[in-house]
Amino acid sequence: MTAISQRAARDEVHREAMARLQQLPEDERRLLACIGIEGMSHAETATLLGIAEDACRKRWQRLRERLQNDEQLRRLLA
Repeated sequence: MTAISQRAARDEVHREAMARLQQLPEDERRLLACIGIEGMSHAETATLLGIAEDACRKRWQRLRERLQNDEQLRRLLA
């Protein structure tokens, strides 16, 4: 496989993964962006989202479990 075809394949996987993540509800996308991408703390994220820190932690835990068990994402990222 050439470097160009490898990059094209990576780009396609990236597009498909992003499309799958766009299917998440808005509050879960915000949680993913804050903690998973921006690296914000649970306390900072909770304040931003207007929820309790404990609720933020639990939501993050559930979201991570769901994403880890998402067959479509696993196939894309394998």
